[in-house]
Amino acid sequence: MSAIPFRICRAFLLVSLSALLFSASCHRIPDTKAGIQLSIAHEVDAQPLMTDSIAYQNEAGNPYSVTRLEYYLSDFKFIRADGSFEEIELTHYCNPRKAESLNMDMELPEGSYIGLEFLLGIPADRNLSYTLPATSENINMAWPENMGGGYHFMKLEGHFIDDQGKEKGFAMHLGMNQWLVHIRLDRNMEFKGDQNPVRLSMNINEWFRNPHTYDFNVQGNYTMGIDSLMGKLSENGRDVFTLTNP
Repeated sequence: MSAIPFRICRAFLLVSLSALLFSASCHRIPDTKAGIQLSIAHEVDAQPLMTDSIAYQNEAGNPYSVTRLEYYLSDFKFIRADGSFEEIELTHYCNPRKAESLNMDMELPEGSYIGLEFLLGIPADRNLSYTLPATSENINMAWPENMGGGYHFMKLEGHFIDDQGKEKGFAMHLGMNQWLVHIRLDRNMEFKGDQNPVRLSMNINEWFRNPHTYDFNVQGNYTMGIDSLMGKLSENGRDVFTLTNP
């Protein structure tokens, strides 16, 4: 029997190896998913938020109340130690008066994560008028067309006692693409199985301090369309949230 030529053997081996690799890739076990139950809480320096009562004091010493708080969170990224991440692209409306808006169910591969990034507001490519569903909440969060359109990122409103002892209203409105708030929270997290509760807590007082002390009597009680004031809010907003396990 004559010997099989070397080049035929080599070709046969290459074809066999390719078939083996293809078969392995087609039968690779998919990542096991973990179920995440993310909830949102609101407080003022560790006091639970109570609306409609002048019960709080900000860094500048302004006594104040909260009568309205609405905002959007978007595009969550769960970060791994090697710098890779799992991104969940979404736009979620939040309002402490609407309990159903304070919970989000997510799913991502099981494993260890070292932090979480997300946005307060809506990314520029989606911050366009009429792109969100026409719910009453989204309609009421519309940013005026003559100011660029899109949506409010946040409406924080209430009353305060001014330096003359009189009660006045305030409206901390944030919007426009350049004032999108980028948030990064570092925390070791291990997700496995279906039940992985995670809680975000917003401290309202952080909107009024660090790096800018916001005084209603000095800076003003209205921010919409005023870049210098929305810029202060955007920078203060980077650390309004903490990440905890319930």
